[in-house]
Amino acid sequence: MKFLVIAILPLIIYAKSHLVSTIPVPKTYIQLIDPYECDINCLDDMLKKGMIFSFLSHTQGKALGDDYLKENQLIYTALFNLGIRSGTSDVKIAVVIPHKIIGRYAASTTNAVFAYLLAKNHIFDLKIYQIEDESYESISSTFSKLSLDGYSYVIAPFTFNGVEQLSILKPSSIVYIPTINHELIETNLPNIYFGGISYKEQIKALVEHSQDKIVMFYNENSKLGSELNEDVLQEYAKLNPDGEVFNYAISKRTTNLKNVMSNNEKIIDSSIFLNTPLVKSSMILSQTTLYEVNATNKLTTQINYDPLLLTMTQYDDRKDLIIANSIGQNNNVIVEANELVENDITYDWINYSTTVGIDMLYNMITGSSKEYSLNINNQQIMYDVKLMRATVSRFKEL
Repeated sequence: MKFLVIAILPLIIYAKSHLVSTIPVPKTYIQLIDPYECDINCLDDMLKKGMIFSFLSHTQGKALGDDYLKENQLIYTALFNLGIRSGTSDVKIAVVIPHKIIGRYAASTTNAVFAYLLAKNHIFDLKIYQIEDESYESISSTFSKLSLDGYSYVIAPFTFNGVEQLSILKPSSIVYIPTINHELIETNLPNIYFGGISYKEQIKALVEHSQDKIVMFYNENSKLGSELNEDVLQEYAKLNPDGEVFNYAISKRTTNLKNVMSNNEKIIDSSIFLNTPLVKSSMILSQTTLYEVNATNKLTTQINYDPLLLTMTQYDDRKDLIIANSIGQNNNVIVEANELVENDITYDWINYSTTVGIDMLYNMITGSSKEYSLNINNQQIMYDVKLMRATVSRFKEL
């Protein structure tokens, strides 16, 4: 019977297609998702490039002084039967971006916030505040401004220095820091929540798979590499106080590790810790195969949980590699919304942390259920640590 209904439904539709519909033509609504202002030159450039909907998103509801822009606005508004959204939103979020300090994350963390809010299909008010640096003066003046603008919920991808200045300020707004873990902060800070992953927890899980001898590689003059080395030493000493530890610093220009890899008794039957970023880690892994290094396994943290690892190394290079990962639960709709703005929350932990943070703030504002059921302890998002294998074509939990 179900198949009969499906078969005749198109016939019913086509049978009535000659009738004039009484349903009004739907209006088109365009959501502005670009966090940056667009001046006359920018709008003109959009029209020249055929970016009509971007042009309309920036101009809807605005009176334009330029005749050429005004004419195109009227034409396309009529053509697409464009409607203007009305009403105010209870979801008001500010994002404070130290763009010169966090580099590419200035755009990607903003995109993560936008993608989440778009996926929720709720009217929202989002404003981006760019600051030149993380000085107390910059942060203080920005937070005063956003408070006057009526924003009580803030996402701020700061470095440790920025958090220190924020702690002095003691803002009245609820602030989420996606880039720092609370374990790095000595005191509790009222109204400030943290979403950074814990490298210490990841190393604790990795050390349990280490041998009586470990070899650590890290980038010379790298603050993160040195910190990871120190964390490995501390955790390894707790588990194996009599174990042997060897360190190798690698300079940026190093491309060949024959002097370290070839016939080195220290590496034989050891666990190799890769406290190096992806490119250097890929080089080290490939040369362990090239020089037939007889290590027991290789261990690394979140810094190498990246699908590029699967293309930059051969399977033999990485078959004994164990990677700690704290990116877990995800929402397919939110993942796809991020993909629309070319953003990654599946492998990029800062973007993932930002998404978890906006989910927390959205829950605080609206009272709706969270998409990410992660616990919060001592104002820190708590992530599980999963150990992964890099198989032939994907990452698989150990």
